[in-house]
Amino acid sequence: MTVDITAEQHPLAYLLSQRGTTHEAYLFRVAEQHRRMGFGEMGYRTEKASRWVSGENAPNLRTQFAMAALEKIPPETVLAHGWPGWLILAVPDDHAILTAPWTTTATVHALEIAGGPMDRRKFLITTSVTLGSTVAQWSGATPTGASPTGGRRIDDSTPDRFERRLDDLRHLDDQLGSGEVYDAARTELHLIISALKDASYSERVGRRLFGAAAEASRSAGWTAYDSGQIAAAERHYVTALRAAASADDPVVGANALAFWAIQQYSTGNPRGAIDHIDAALAQAPRIGSARMTAMLHARACRAHARAGDNRAADRAANAALDTYANDPPAPRQLRPQPRQPPPSPQALPGRFHRPSQ
Repeated sequence: MTVDITAEQHPLAYLLSQRGTTHEAYLFRVAEQHRRMGFGEMGYRTEKASRWVSGENAPNLRTQFAMAALEKIPPETVLAHGWPGWLILAVPDDHAILTAPWTTTATVHALEIAGGPMDRRKFLITTSVTLGSTVAQWSGATPTGASPTGGRRIDDSTPDRFERRLDDLRHLDDQLGSGEVYDAARTELHLIISALKDASYSERVGRRLFGAAAEASRSAGWTAYDSGQIAAAERHYVTALRAAASADDPVVGANALAFWAIQQYSTGNPRGAIDHIDAALAQAPRIGSARMTAMLHARACRAHARAGDNRAADRAANAALDTYANDPPAPRQLRPQPRQPPPSPQALPGRFHRPSQ
C-alpha cells in the first residue's frame, strides 16, 4: 500500500495507512474501548484524529490508554514513551527492531527488516527511552556465538571481500551522492545477511560477518539520513549497534553511534547525541584509536554547542585536541610524510560537521 505524505509525517497516520483503515473507523473502535474501560463516552469524528496527526493537540491520557489497550501495549509504556512515541511500538517491524533480545538470531532478523523496502517516513522512530535502552544494551552486550545453518562452508576470504567493498563505499558518497550509495549499501547488507543465514563458518568468521553487517548498516544509516529518510536511518543505526555487539567490535559500534549522533543533534535532540557520544567514549580503552577518540570528542563539542552549553563544548574541543596531540606517530616509512598539525579549537565543530569516513 502506498503511504501518503501525511502518513510519512506522523506515527498514527502511518499506522492507519498500513492497516488500510480510516480515522473515523479507528476512532469508533477507540471510543468503544474507552467506554469498556469505564472512561465514559468519547466522540469519534474524523476531525479529532486529524488534529492529533497535525500536531494541533494530543489525545488525553485516558484516550491514549484506550488506544494502547487496542494495540496490546501496557499503560506503563504509554507513560514511559509519551505521545506519539509509544505508537511506534504498535508497528510490528519497529517493535522487533527496538525490543528484540540481543542475540545473533534476533540481530539477523532485525537486519533483514531494516534492509527491506524503502522506509520513507519523515519522523523519528525512537524515543528517549528506546534510545537509552539501545545504547545501554550495546554497552553491556555479551557476544554470543553465531549459529550457521550448515550450508556451504566459507572462510576468511568472504568477510575480506565484504570489507574491501564496504571500504570502497565509504569513498563513493561524495562522488555519486547519498541516494546511490544507500542503494549500494543495502545491496551489500543483503549479501552479508545471506552469508550469515545460509553459509557455514567458524565463530571467528561469523563475528567478522557481523562486523561487516554493522558497517553496511552504518553506511546505510548515514546515506539514508543524508537522503532525508530519517526513520530508515534510525532502523539502520539500531541494527548496526546490534550487529556490532554480535561481532564484539567496539570500533564499528562507536562509529555508528558517532554518525547517529549527527542525526540526533540535527533533528533537535542534542541531549540524545551527547548520550550517544558518551557511550562511545566509554569504550575508548577497547577502541584503542586516538584518532577515533578525538573525532568522538569533536562530535561531543558540536552536540554540546547545539545544546547551548558552551563550557562543555570547549571542554570537548580541548579533549579532542589533547587526544590528537597524544596520538603516537605512524611507523617510519621509506619516504616519511610530514605530520599534519592539529585543527584549531575554533575549527573543530565545522571540521567534523560532515563526518570523515
